Amino acid sequence: MNDREFWARVDALLDDCRDPLDDEAVERHLARDPRAVDQYVRLTRTLRSLPRSPSGRLTRRTIAALAVGAAVLVALVAYIDFASDAPEAPVVTQGTSASSVLSFKISVVRESNAARSSTTIENDRRTDSREGIAVEGLATLITTYHRESTP
Repeated sequence: MNDREFWARVDALLDDCRDPLDDEAVERHLARDPRAVDQYVRLTRTLRSLPRSPSGRLTRRTIAALAVGAAVLVALVAYIDFASDAPEAPVVTQGTSASSVLSFKISVVRESNAARSSTTIENDRRTDSREGIAVEGLATLITTYHRESTP
């Protein structure tokens, strides 16, 4: 067994949570190569200095967190199920079309330093307004225009 195969074998045994010294091929290689023994000792010291993973036991805090999570999940599923059982609002239709516009409103406003104009269309009514400001010396001129139209 060469060094690459040896370390691959050691890695595989550690990944399987097995002691590499229980493996005969690892023992034979360590008996033949003193340099590998030193490297293996450094590896085991390093591994022992690392923090250990949890033991797999559930603590009270973990159990409580899981219980709260499960209760929230059950409440969410019940709410979604209840909401899906609610009757849908009736759709109001006029004439033979499947849908129609009952009311609408559109507003457009344009502003600049010297003027402001707006157009509002609500159902069948249109409103236009314009305001202009002109400043000359101490006098200020304000003009306002407002128009409503109905077709």
